Amino acid sequence: MRHLSAARLIWCLAFLLPVVALVSLSVGTVNFSFSQIIETVLISVGGHSEPSQIQSIIMEIRLPRLILALLVGAVLAILGAVMQGLF
Repeated sequence: MRHLSAARLIWCLAFLLPVVALVSLSVGTVNFSFSQIIETVLISVGGHSEPSQIQSIIMEIRLPRLILALLVGAVLAILGAVMQGLF
Protein backbone atom coordinates (compact mmCIF):
# COMPACT_ATOMS: atom_id res chain seq x y z
CA MET A 1 0.00 0.00 0.00
CA ARG A 2 1.41 3.37 -1.02
CA HIS A 3 1.39 6.17 1.54
CA LEU A 4 1.26 9.89 0.89
CA SER A 5 4.15 11.97 2.13
CA ALA A 6 3.30 14.59 4.76
CA ALA A 7 3.91 17.47 2.34
CA ARG A 8 1.68 15.96 -0.33
CA LEU A 9 -1.07 15.29 2.21
CA ILE A 10 -0.95 18.90 3.43
CA TRP A 11 -1.19 20.18 -0.16
CA CYS A 12 -4.16 17.89 -0.88
CA LEU A 13 -5.97 19.03 2.25
CA ALA A 14 -5.19 22.69 1.54
CA PHE A 15 -6.72 22.24 -1.92
CA LEU A 16 -9.80 20.44 -0.57
CA LEU A 17 -10.62 23.03 2.13
CA PRO A 18 -11.89 25.79 -0.21
CA VAL A 19 -13.67 23.21 -2.39
CA VAL A 20 -15.55 21.76 0.58
CA ALA A 21 -16.25 25.28 1.90
CA LEU A 22 -17.77 26.29 -1.43
CA VAL A 23 -19.89 23.13 -1.51
CA SER A 24 -21.10 23.79 2.05
CA LEU A 25 -22.20 27.29 1.01
CA SER A 26 -24.11 25.94 -1.99
CA VAL A 27 -26.00 23.04 -0.37
CA GLY A 28 -28.98 23.55 1.89
CA THR A 29 -32.74 23.94 1.82
CA VAL A 30 -32.19 26.41 -1.00
CA ASN A 31 -29.41 25.28 -3.38
CA PHE A 32 -27.20 27.80 -5.16
CA SER A 33 -24.74 27.39 -7.99
CA PHE A 34 -21.07 28.13 -7.40
CA SER A 35 -21.26 31.16 -9.71
CA GLN A 36 -24.18 32.60 -7.69
CA ILE A 37 -22.20 32.20 -4.46
CA ILE A 38 -19.06 33.84 -5.82
CA GLU A 39 -21.09 36.67 -7.39
CA THR A 40 -23.01 37.25 -4.15
CA VAL A 41 -19.87 37.37 -2.02
CA LEU A 42 -18.15 39.76 -4.42
CA ILE A 43 -21.20 42.04 -4.58
CA SER A 44 -21.53 42.00 -0.78
CA VAL A 45 -17.88 42.88 -0.27
CA GLY A 46 -18.15 45.71 -2.80
CA GLY A 47 -21.49 46.86 -1.43
CA HIS A 48 -22.88 47.78 -4.86
CA SER A 49 -26.46 46.58 -4.54
CA GLU A 50 -29.34 46.33 -2.14
CA PRO A 51 -29.65 43.00 -0.27
CA SER A 52 -31.41 40.16 -2.06
CA GLN A 53 -32.73 36.88 -0.73
CA ILE A 54 -29.63 35.00 -1.95
CA GLN A 55 -27.36 37.58 -0.35
CA SER A 56 -29.21 37.33 2.96
CA ILE A 57 -29.04 33.54 3.05
CA ILE A 58 -25.37 33.33 2.16
CA MET A 59 -23.97 36.33 4.03
CA GLU A 60 -26.13 36.15 7.18
CA ILE A 61 -26.60 32.40 7.67
CA ARG A 62 -24.24 30.17 5.72
CA LEU A 63 -21.01 32.17 5.64
CA PRO A 64 -20.93 32.96 9.40
CA ARG A 65 -21.65 29.28 10.14
CA LEU A 66 -18.82 28.23 7.80
CA ILE A 67 -16.35 30.69 9.36
CA LEU A 68 -17.30 29.54 12.85
CA ALA A 69 -16.86 25.88 11.89
CA LEU A 70 -13.39 26.62 10.44
CA LEU A 71 -12.35 28.50 13.57
CA VAL A 72 -13.64 25.78 15.91
CA GLY A 73 -11.81 23.14 13.88
CA ALA A 74 -8.58 25.13 14.01
CA VAL A 75 -8.86 25.64 17.77
CA LEU A 76 -9.57 21.95 18.35
CA ALA A 77 -6.53 21.02 16.26
CA ILE A 78 -4.30 23.37 18.24
CA LEU A 79 -5.65 22.16 21.56
CA GLY A 80 -5.14 18.56 20.49
CA ALA A 81 -1.51 19.29 19.66
CA VAL A 82 -1.07 21.05 23.03
CA MET A 83 -2.60 18.10 24.86
CA GLN A 84 -0.28 15.68 23.09
CA GLY A 85 2.64 17.87 24.06
CA LEU A 86 1.62 17.92 27.71
CA PHE A 87 0.90 14.25 28.17
